Amino acid sequence: LSLERLNGALAFAGRVLPGFRGQATIQNGALKLRASMPVPVLRDLGWWNLEAVVPPFEGRARVASISLGGYALPSGFSLALAEGVANMALGNAIGTRARSGLVRFEVADGGVVGVVDQAVAPVRLLARRFSSVLAGSDLPGLDLVNAREAAIRQAIAERRLTAGTPFSAWLGFTMAEAAQARASGNERQVVTAALFGLARVCGSGALIGFINNFVGRYDGPASGPRAREVCRRVRLGGRGDLRLHFLTSAALSAASIESLSYAVGESKELIDTLAGGSGFDFTDIVANVSGIRFAEVFAAAPLAEWPALVALIESDASVLASRDGIPGRLTRGEFERRFGAPGSAPFTAMLSEIEARVAQLPLSRAGGG
Repeated sequence: LSLERLNGALAFAGRVLPGFRGQATIQNGALKLRASMPVPVLRDLGWWNLEAVVPPFEGRARVASISLGGYALPSGFSLALAEGVANMALGNAIGTRARSGLVRFEVADGGVVGVVDQAVAPVRLLARRFSSVLAGSDLPGLDLVNAREAAIRQAIAERRLTAGTPFSAWLGFTMAEAAQARASGNERQVVTAALFGLARVCGSGALIGFINNFVGRYDGPASGPRAREVCRRVRLGGRGDLRLHFLTSAALSAASIESLSYAVGESKELIDTLAGGSGFDFTDIVANVSGIRFAEVFAAAPLAEWPALVALIESDASVLASRDGIPGRLTRGEFERRFGAPGSAPFTAMLSEIEARVAQLPLSRAGGG
């Protein structure tokens, strides 16, 4: 993991966890981590400033030093405390598994390398438990997600869903089928399973990998690549990339990780602009926010009301807010001239305009704005 990527992950955490700031550097052959965050719950008390130095090791994870607010803490006690808190918060001895599973840690000039024993700390289990804590409830099981995906694949095989079918119709089919199946679980789990199933057919490779890590891989009928090849040509609002943005945000929002789904889209756009990538595109944010709202409306409605919601999905314009007058691809220079920096008044005003447009979608109005 390069130092650049590590600091990028810390910057991303700051988009998801308000107030968090972190920085990683390599000094004297060790990884030095600095982080600041508001004191949980008692925010009036100020900030926690944490600093830890992690040297190379082989065997059980260790730190050379750790301090909080300038006060040195016993490193062994701090690691044991963190392990215990993770065990209580995540269950399944996750803290112990994570600490024992990292069997080697190496530091190089350009980054760090960690070796994980999958038998001790399976990545899928760690990811699933962490996601469940963010979501506030367990994610749907593999059988439920597979059932939704199998229905989608069957519809493709029977040509009820084709590359020429608007993506809004794919969404309508997915939600109608889930409601008709009367799947077990609460509404949010049913929404999550439906959108996870659709995402494994129509989502990006990164989103598919994300879902597979959490719930497992599809092993049902019609499991070949043809379904994904068909959906790869499907457009939302005339663009394939808007389908990917919408579906990524909807799937993450369904799992109750709304702040993460918003941050994924916004951070990707900011990285593109500020790090010399493909540029910032506010129309991508339109798709992100529209996807979040889509998932939240269905999650808040009883299954019996889903057919009425599906009936409101008449076209792509029913699920994707208007992009008229919304800036498209902007280079870094164009972005800075028009909006200054992220968080500026013009930037915030544009995000507010997008959210206002999403609130006017038929589904948003039906779901109470």
